[in-house]
Amino acid sequence: MKTEQQLQNQKMIEKLKIENALMKRLSTGVGFFKSYFEFLKDSKTKEQAFNRVNDLYCELFGQKRYINFVSFSKMHP
Repeated sequence: MKTEQQLQNQKMIEKLKIENALMKRLSTGVGFFKSYFEFLKDSKTKEQAFNRVNDLYCELFGQKRYINFVSFSKMHP
């Protein structure tokens, strides 16, 4: 039987595995772009989808990948 601390540690490990997978994906241009298209499905505008992905990137890496939607659009016309 697992202790409460072991269960908490297991939950933290699972959370970190998910975060690590997101970081691996967003760290590449292709992965960022694919994530943008996934967010498009649930966003009202292209810019909103971009901001959601760029904000997630910033949360994980401590800085934005693109300055703004215009700079992203120029890289991926």
